[in-house]
Amino acid sequence: CVRHPLDVAVSRFFHERALLLDSPQFSLLPDDNALRSHVISFDKNSAKKGDMFSSAELFDQILDMGMEGSVAFEMAAEYDNIHIVCYEDLLSDFCHTVDLLFGFCGLEVDIKLLSMIEEKNCFQRFSGGRMAGTENERVFFRKGISGDHLNYMTQDQIDYAARRILLQCGWYRRYFTLN
Repeated sequence: CVRHPLDVAVSRFFHERALLLDSPQFSLLPDDNALRSHVISFDKNSAKKGDMFSSAELFDQILDMGMEGSVAFEMAAEYDNIHIVCYEDLLSDFCHTVDLLFGFCGLEVDIKLLSMIEEKNCFQRFSGGRMAGTENERVFFRKGISGDHLNYMTQDQIDYAARRILLQCGWYRRYFTLN
């Protein structure tokens, strides 16, 4: 499942923060005290838009982590035997998106089964009972929404990241409108 790359960056930041607080040996960030200190000390309650990625080096590191393997999306666009599912499509119309996936596999599915699949795969179930949008920064299933990058990034940061990401993988055009 593919997510908006800037939402991936925000999630990666919070995931790295949780790792640095609980299990720093598993963090993928370089052993740079300034970068790690910035991530650890980030307080979303007092932060302004742009503070999360105020370090260009950290922003680039996090964007690069999210882009690993993205070339596969460009390759997938060339072949008709690969079906890409986008997280945002699952959130906006789960049953239709999963129905398309079943259809791609040559399988028919009824609405009863689709509803059961949706129930078994909802954020609330994976997060231990939290509703989507209810945040817990310290767990893997942090928030369950799309568009969270808009809460943390300035327009300049979004534009910078879009250009950087699209240079590496044009497939992501669906997520960006460039001026």
